[in-house]
Amino acid sequence: MVERFRQIVVRSAGEYKYVQVKPICGGDDSGFYSGCVPSIYFQFGSRDPGNETGVHTPTFGASDGLIVPTTEMITILLGAPA
Repeated sequence: MVERFRQIVVRSAGEYKYVQVKPICGGDDSGFYSGCVPSIYFQFGSRDPGNETGVHTPTFGASDGLIVPTTEMITILLGAPA
């Protein structure tokens, strides 16, 4: 799934938009979910000008210009029509 997602990102947004990051140890339920269904864990950039805060903060936000293409890539990954 990761390789398919990488190909979708590169095809949709360009090679420079896919960045392999070093895994981090976080605390969420993704490990549980991935034990139940095939899964990937990815991050999408959200530090547009005026939105430099991180996720899980009260001031976090993401523009439609980011959310819409990210959602479209996920639907392609899942095999749904985009």
